[in-house]
Amino acid sequence: MRVFKVLSIQLVVTFLVLVAVDEAVGLFWGWDTHESFRETRPEPYSNSDYFSPEFLKESFQQPGRWLFDDINNVVMPANYKGQWFNVENNKRKTININQEADRRIYLFGGSTIYNSEVPDNLTVASLLSAQLSDDYNVNVVNMGVSSIHAEQQLKLLISKVSLAENDIVIFYDGVNDVLQRVLFRNQLGFMAGKPEVNEPLAVELLRHYKDDWNIAQLLYQLATDKPINFEKGSIDSSVELYMKSIKEADYYTRSKGAIFLHFFQPNLLTKSNLNDYEEMLIDKGPPFAGKPILSAVEQTYPKMQKALSSLTYSTDLTHIFDNLTLSPYLDFCHVSEVGNKVIADHIYLQLKARL
Repeated sequence: MRVFKVLSIQLVVTFLVLVAVDEAVGLFWGWDTHESFRETRPEPYSNSDYFSPEFLKESFQQPGRWLFDDINNVVMPANYKGQWFNVENNKRKTININQEADRRIYLFGGSTIYNSEVPDNLTVASLLSAQLSDDYNVNVVNMGVSSIHAEQQLKLLISKVSLAENDIVIFYDGVNDVLQRVLFRNQLGFMAGKPEVNEPLAVELLRHYKDDWNIAQLLYQLATDKPINFEKGSIDSSVELYMKSIKEADYYTRSKGAIFLHFFQPNLLTKSNLNDYEEMLIDKGPPFAGKPILSAVEQTYPKMQKALSSLTYSTDLTHIFDNLTLSPYLDFCHVSEVGNKVIADHIYLQLKARL
């Protein structure tokens, strides 16, 4: 009985010490989540009149869930109705002026097209629609889905869009093919496959508990936030699969009498002359710009860029933010309306010659 009592006391004391140490780690080391960082109103939100705690709360709640179609291997957002965010017919709402237009521009991409960082009226799709509304009788459809890569965009196009003659299909991508295929080794893409990265048991346990314990978060980052040299064969095959999806999207679109355009997206590492804020983002590490992510982008993006240069329908947007004094970046690839406006402007320039 006495042994049990002593053991119980020791366990309680050990637990209390562990809690105290965990609190100390959180207090003196600390780290930001995407949500806590955005609560500080970073540089890209400095002139955003919609910015508020209520907006941020809704931005992290919507769309509530993602719907996976395992027959077609595609993902779509669940419908959602809010003040700043709305998803209708499983598509992020675009503010279109010409409601009766019978010609469509379908804009495909990952989270940087879905645009959880801004209200409905400031997505790339809505800003593009606003530019087109005065001169062209078209509607823009936002087909962006968080984390999907080019192959899933292609499958989404084939399975969920009824293309009409003279419609336009736009792919805006690059980052997710690096993350899914190279970093996570998940060739099937978001929600479809299983990453092939084999973690040691200790790292797997730390990853499982890192959101609950400061100590686990610290140890996990120390163990994983390191540069990675990826195998050349893995990168080359990933680039080959990426290019295959882009070319098939073009062929499929043209077979329907429609027009295909591709845009290679920028990221924090492609911007020249980073300002102090952007340097800080890189120094913050995960989840904003962790060393594994930066390694994958640095080693893969130049090869993707070179391969895309041979396609007449592809436009390289990697340096479109070079002359911005106010940073658009909230992490290594997601931007506020500061960046969305520049993206929409460059897409509009390419569209003018085809409308």
